[in-house]
Amino acid sequence: LDELHAGLRRSYRSLVNKGLRELEIREGPAAFEGYRIVHVAAAGGTAPRPEATYHYQCQWLDTGSGLVLVGWRGGEPVAAVYLIVYKGDAYYASGPSTEPNAMHALLWASIEQLQAEGVRRFELGWQGHAQDEKGRAIEFFKAGFGGQTVPIVTYGTEWGGAA
Repeated sequence: LDELHAGLRRSYRSLVNKGLRELEIREGPAAFEGYRIVHVAAAGGTAPRPEATYHYQCQWLDTGSGLVLVGWRGGEPVAAVYLIVYKGDAYYASGPSTEPNAMHALLWASIEQLQAEGVRRFELGWQGHAQDEKGRAIEFFKAGFGGQTVPIVTYGTEWGGAA
């Protein structure tokens, strides 16, 4: 964890520490409704995913194939992170937020939780493939958590589908 913290972008350290101090962070199935609430709020009031997605995500929490952390302030959820966990690896699936900079603390708390659970690898997502400013901002945010870029070999279509 110390090595990972050393790779954290310098400007993120105070944001992580502030968020960890100020947010009430809840995790697990009991926090899932907070994830849904902040997800809808961040999308402008309309659920950005089909209802079936939330159903499956909730089931994955029950089986240990998912992890959700939700940051609360003043009794309201303001940010959440949903991770898919499988065979010692984790994948950052969703990160809605209605409050600037809250995600820094939640993502770091996720890293701490994953390490405590013995997860060996945590993938934050593709880098260098953004098509717009929002995508580039997301890539910049994710790159601030250090780690290393690992190339992924794909076959078939441009996005790695079957040939």
